[in-house]
Amino acid sequence: MIEGRRVWLASGRVPYARVPRSQWAARIQAAKNAGLNTIETPVFWSRHEPRPGRFDFTGENDLRNFVDLVGKAGMYCILGLGPYVGSDWDFGGLPAYLRESASVNFRTNNHTYLEACSRFISAVADQIRGWQVTAPGTGGPIILLQCESEWTCGHDTLSTQYLGELTRYIRESGLSVPIVNSNDLWQNVEGQIDGWSGGDNMLATMRQLASVRQGQPRMVIDFAFGHSDMWGHEPLPVLSPRTVEQRLAEILAGGGQFNITTFAGGTNFGFFGGRTDDGPSTFATHAADRGCAIDQTGGVTDVYGAIKRVATAATKFGRVFASLDPVYQPVSIKPGAGEVVKGGKSKAVGKAGASPSNGASVVHATGTQGGVAFVFAPDVATGEQISTTLLLGDGNELPVPLGEQPVAWCLLGVNVSPRCHMEYANLSALGVTNSAGGSVAVFFGPAGSRAMFSINGSPMEAMVPTEEEPEVLQHEGLTIVIVRTQDTDIVAFADDAVLMGVKGMSASGAPIALNGAKTYLRITGDGKTREVAFEQSKTKARAPKIEMDSWRAAHQHDYVRGESPRFAVISKVQGLAALGAPYGYGWYRFALDNKKAGSVQVDPGVAGDRLHVFSDGKPVGLMGVGPGATPQMDLGLKKGEQTVVILAENLGRFAGGMNVGEPKGLVDDLFSVSAIKLGKLQRTAGTPVPLLAFKSPIWDVADGDASMSDRAGYTFKLAGKQQVIVRISTPPTAGLMILNDKPIAYLDRSGPTCVMLPSDHLQKGNNTLELTVVTPEQVGEELAASAESMEVFIVDAGLSQEAEVAFAKWEAPDASAYLPLSKAGVAAGQPAWFKCEFTLDAATTAVFFEPKGLTKGQMFVNGKHVGRYFVATKAGKVVPPQERYYIPEMFLKPAGEANELLVFDEHGATPTKAKISL
Repeated sequence: MIEGRRVWLASGRVPYARVPRSQWAARIQAAKNAGLNTIETPVFWSRHEPRPGRFDFTGENDLRNFVDLVGKAGMYCILGLGPYVGSDWDFGGLPAYLRESASVNFRTNNHTYLEACSRFISAVADQIRGWQVTAPGTGGPIILLQCESEWTCGHDTLSTQYLGELTRYIRESGLSVPIVNSNDLWQNVEGQIDGWSGGDNMLATMRQLASVRQGQPRMVIDFAFGHSDMWGHEPLPVLSPRTVEQRLAEILAGGGQFNITTFAGGTNFGFFGGRTDDGPSTFATHAADRGCAIDQTGGVTDVYGAIKRVATAATKFGRVFASLDPVYQPVSIKPGAGEVVKGGKSKAVGKAGASPSNGASVVHATGTQGGVAFVFAPDVATGEQISTTLLLGDGNELPVPLGEQPVAWCLLGVNVSPRCHMEYANLSALGVTNSAGGSVAVFFGPAGSRAMFSINGSPMEAMVPTEEEPEVLQHEGLTIVIVRTQDTDIVAFADDAVLMGVKGMSASGAPIALNGAKTYLRITGDGKTREVAFEQSKTKARAPKIEMDSWRAAHQHDYVRGESPRFAVISKVQGLAALGAPYGYGWYRFALDNKKAGSVQVDPGVAGDRLHVFSDGKPVGLMGVGPGATPQMDLGLKKGEQTVVILAENLGRFAGGMNVGEPKGLVDDLFSVSAIKLGKLQRTAGTPVPLLAFKSPIWDVADGDASMSDRAGYTFKLAGKQQVIVRISTPPTAGLMILNDKPIAYLDRSGPTCVMLPSDHLQKGNNTLELTVVTPEQVGEELAASAESMEVFIVDAGLSQEAEVAFAKWEAPDASAYLPLSKAGVAAGQPAWFKCEFTLDAATTAVFFEPKGLTKGQMFVNGKHVGRYFVATKAGKVVPPQERYYIPEMFLKPAGEANELLVFDEHGATPTKAKISL
């Protein structure tokens, strides 16, 4: 309720940190054109407080400006305050400096962590306190705050101590709008609305929320239908537009509101792309727009129209949905679970059995402002022409044509304007605009189908046009516009008219022309249709020509050989962040003096993520995760002095799962190891381990849950007190590692893939190493496969024990270091920097970098870090899925001025085939 008026939210995520500031207004307007009335945006803590107490809310981090733009667009704002927000962002949005406190634990009631959270929340509140809808005066657009993200642990005491404390911080900072969570009912936090995160079985979920959270709004705060692309992996499937439209309609049919994550995805600039918890080597790509309605350039995708139909109806008829009776939940056939009958034979779908009328299912929702009958087509109906007939309360029959639509929604007993009461409509309502000149309502359906309406007790019929030209008619003082389903994409609502033949409306209220179109239709409340010419731009835009100069290069011989004066001796091996390199790369140098020559197997332990190894200036291997890397390698040692240099890379921290906050770089040492030969896999039974007593929080685990009694593992023998490393290439989706009957590590599908066995749990003689799992479904093949993937190694020595260790930060060379390619002396397989200039002879909103011939590295334009690229391994094997890399306008200089392109390639591949394109 705002000022006594019910507000119905149809929201979409636009992450300001992934979109250039110059394009914020355009992305917000695109959401508005799609029918949304709310923008949700996560606040990435790491962008605003990179160092303790040093906050930045300027430039690209100007949160207040983004919120202000949302308000100026006439929309509401949901602020994902976190402090943890996930979103496949590095560390889930948490700042890297938190990792360096020895006493910190994340996302729990840890004093060090909560103290930092309090400081962050106060800083954000200072920026946006006056932009809440509850603020004095006219208020602002912020209508909801989201606290944390998917905190799905059943530890009630911990929840109160952690989530309850975050709620207190929010309120004490002066933020008063409602707080929503996405905990999927795992925790009922006092003072918070329990939201839902997911995209399946939406109608059933909304009904369950209505039952268990009576009096609360039903909010799908995280409706996702895409997934981040990951280096080295083919793109995962995303929901089809048809499925998205159906599931959003299910939310409405269940009386729910939604937030689409993500509506406009954007780009992972710099080092901010995170690591997903889908597996041990799943790192988010530069592009962050997979499955989104708006891609990173601002273009619309196939799913945009599906969202627009449902979202526009939700907002234009928001008062109807806001007044639905939450108690009225009639029995219905599950959407999509009917059957299609053809030629006397049935094609069954789902488990709900047959449904008449070509398998459509009907869900009726009603309230004080009227009702809506949602008609869902069966799941097999793609390409089928579906129709059904509703039997209304007065005994009249209402044929409803769906054609190939996944769903239709029919208004029943709704006041579509102050003077027009619509008893029924058999076509889907897109929206209505009311002005002093009259009201215009838009309906859509399959081409050539029969349209039926009754207004103020007066029925009428018409036909859905078979061409793009709309059918416009007046009845009982209402102008009705009928369009084909596919033409809803080119319909827009102005304050006093409906426009046909446009992409949408600009922020200034002007219609946006379709490609090549010169005119559009303007339909007003008096029933008149007028063809209007688009305003022609005085200057005709043209595609710019791109000119690229010759490439120059700067080798990294002084680093690879360990000769750079930048190296500084360190007392012990530490992770990258502890050595002042929280993101990107760092150089380690080991100055050895070997007593004899030989070859050793080396293992970096729990290091991350990728380690390029050089011996006396020559590349000898790549350890770590991802394409082209191996967990271990053989290192040749020569007698006497030898310099081993490691270029360590942080490819992105986990954004979610159980391994958030994993170390980067070399953490303990570079170990020489020997493999322990394991015998036959042993299957045993043991006492189940109470999971939350061992570690908390653990996601998707309830209080009292325990591991299964089934175990699988090996027995190995130690001669004495020795350090042992375990590698597990296929960790279970959820399980425990048990050493000598004591749990030592919780594992999920993302790892950890390396565990240093605690010395106080090891014993001379036989030791038993086992895995157990959490659910009965895992006991069979999964448990065996995970256990069989374990390898055990004894640590023979750490290289730092007999070496001087030094560290140097990774940085670009001085300008004087760059020479023409033929004179630069870049050695094969060694990292190198490359530079060239390119010029655009006309303005453009963006260009793309195509790193053909390169391998993996970083790209900078005019001194700004565009981000990572990864297209091939050192051996030239193609690494999917991204081939082109977005460089937005904010990185470019004005037309005619030279732009500097700087590239760091980890393997020194020649960039002569790389190019800038449109």
